[in-house]
Amino acid sequence: MYVKVVDLSLIGETVLDWNEEDMAAYHEKRLEVDTLLSRFKSTYRSERIDSVCRLLSEKEKLLNKK
Repeated sequence: MYVKVVDLSLIGETVLDWNEEDMAAYHEKRLEVDTLLSRFKSTYRSERIDSVCRLLSEKEKLLNKK
């Protein structure tokens, strides 16, 4: 789990050099993290998990506007 989140974070740091392929790869990685986070809804408050997922989605939208 942590590896996927760190990977998602690090790939976002290279946004200036992105092409369509990179945007698609980021999207896939974000969906993987969303799926992993949703598994924690039974352990953690679902509002917090949903909030993190929304933040990641918004970040993706902003990065794609570069």
